[in-house]
Amino acid sequence: MKVILAIKTLVHSVGGAERLVTSLSNALVGTDMDIHLLTFDSPQAPSFYAVDPRVKRHYASTRDTASKTSLLEYPALLWRLRRQIVALKPDVVAAFMHSMFVPMQCALLGTGIKVVLSEHTVPAYYKNRPMELLALRFFALFAASATVVSPIIRKLYPWPIRQKMVLLPNIVHSDFEKADVIGKNSQRKKILSVGRLNADKDHAILIEAFALLASEYPDWDLMIVGDGGEHANLQAQIQRLSLSQRVDLAGVRSDIDTVYKDAQLFVMPSRYESFGLVTAEAMSHALPVIGFADCSGTNELIVDGKNGLLVRVRNSQNLADAMSRLMGSQDYRMALGESAYADSGCFGENMVINQWKHYISGVCLAENVVRS
Repeated sequence: MKVILAIKTLVHSVGGAERLVTSLSNALVGTDMDIHLLTFDSPQAPSFYAVDPRVKRHYASTRDTASKTSLLEYPALLWRLRRQIVALKPDVVAAFMHSMFVPMQCALLGTGIKVVLSEHTVPAYYKNRPMELLALRFFALFAASATVVSPIIRKLYPWPIRQKMVLLPNIVHSDFEKADVIGKNSQRKKILSVGRLNADKDHAILIEAFALLASEYPDWDLMIVGDGGEHANLQAQIQRLSLSQRVDLAGVRSDIDTVYKDAQLFVMPSRYESFGLVTAEAMSHALPVIGFADCSGTNELIVDGKNGLLVRVRNSQNLADAMSRLMGSQDYRMALGESAYADSGCFGENMVINQWKHYISGVCLAENVVRS
């Protein structure tokens, strides 16, 4: 069974979809599946996540994926992609995210090759991207199947896409053991948030909330891990609030397990999430979590008062009040963290890999799938 896992880049994006593709490639390469991994990256560019050398790599572009592809470049790109895939004769192509699925499905129209879409965002992402949503909706008509990481997110998609969607969660990676208490009782305590620095992640409200508590809790600091277009604005906010010594915009970190272990509290201020992967990772490190009740993905993982706290109304004072409840009580943090750790078990790597293997095998064997 020949399977191609395809994603736009493993160099310039380091999110849940990229980690899932890498994990699937590495886990399935030793099975009865012939695993191929295709990206638009240059062969010379190193992947952020390590790829098993046994995985067969393919590169559909020679340009830097950090720059946007122009309309004039698309015909040559699609033709090159079509020739590569047709020559490989796969049983199925799993294209992750619309940025790979749309060109892949477009390139393979008329070939009879099964293409599945693995969607890892929510419809709200397309609010200011109407052409991307239109392309997704059209090419989804030709997909053999689709996956989504959350049942609530599945309900938000239009029926033609929704009726093809199968629920497959992301993998939560963690090397944390319950006996592992690195940093949990350190003299200085740390609030952690992880995510791209863009407006939808709403780190500004977290910084504002921390500013309301900084003098009351002088032994606490805030670390935000991630990078993105809002970095300069957030840095200016930190300086304006005189928090340069207390708030760290730490950039992208490869030692993320250590970062989680060194924190006492996790806050996810996002406006929307498809699955809330970093929230689940924080839970797997026995961290109590705080998020907003209006955030899809987050509100599916946090059970208010059991494994974390949900803030009902989105403003900095309400968020600060929730943070203060946990910052002021180590016993409460530990109780919620214990429950969070227990609840994260259903997202273990072996369980999710087995679900994906069963899904891919089912698509390959299905007779009644929609063909390109």
